[in-house]
Amino acid sequence: MRVQAVQVYSFTDIYVGDTVKFATAGSGHRQTFSPAKVIYNTVYTLSIDLTKNTKDFEFSRNYYFRIGALASITGVGTVRYNYAPLVKIALEL
Repeated sequence: MRVQAVQVYSFTDIYVGDTVKFATAGSGHRQTFSPAKVIYNTVYTLSIDLTKNTKDFEFSRNYYFRIGALASITGVGTVRYNYAPLVKIALEL
């Protein structure tokens, strides 16, 4: 299977994903592949630059994160992100 993109998502809600997320600024939180490529035993490091996203993480509370991968499949109608399990991190500022 070919992959178009992988991305780390963050938000204050357990439904974090491609439609429910912070508009993350900067780079490092998303890796895109054009053309789509086969990924096998490859490690990618995704990160959120906190200095460029201070308004998203300005309160002490729970934040939710997950990784999503978007496949590239020909002949299939709608392709949606496949998500890793959600991770909750309580930030104390």
